[in-house]
Amino acid sequence: MPVPAVLRSLTRPSLRGLIVRSDAAIGRLSGYRWSLLRFLPGTCPVVLHLTGRRSGEVRHTTLLGVRESDRIFLVGSNWGQPVVPAWVHNLRASGPRVEATVRGHRGSWRWRELAGAERAHAWQAVVREWPAFEDYAVTAHRLIPVFGLEPE
Repeated sequence: MPVPAVLRSLTRPSLRGLIVRSDAAIGRLSGYRWSLLRFLPGTCPVVLHLTGRRSGEVRHTTLLGVRESDRIFLVGSNWGQPVVPAWVHNLRASGPRVEATVRGHRGSWRWRELAGAERAHAWQAVVREWPAFEDYAVTAHRLIPVFGLEPE
């Protein structure tokens, strides 16, 4: 079920900082079991637990995922900014497995960056559930990476 227009308005730049900070606080307080994203219809909040490729510190990044059977698609949109988000670089540097919390359950997942027809299919799936990704693709002026996660 696509996200209603009123929820899509939450992507306004003036609200982004508030949403990100609030969601980060909820994540920390709940041990990364809860997220504001949990309440968006059609989405599956995912918290990646990645080691920073430069800092060596563990980073917890909450992302809006879209589930398709046993896979979850993640999009490196960075709210449509021209810069690739840091979590994408950390994921690429992490190897083929990642620790992630999905719907409150932490586990190990295999990931890969999607390309070609597989990326196009995933892109249509994520845009169907969160149409703002289409807006982000226009403002980013770059090919937005899409990743597929599968449980181990």
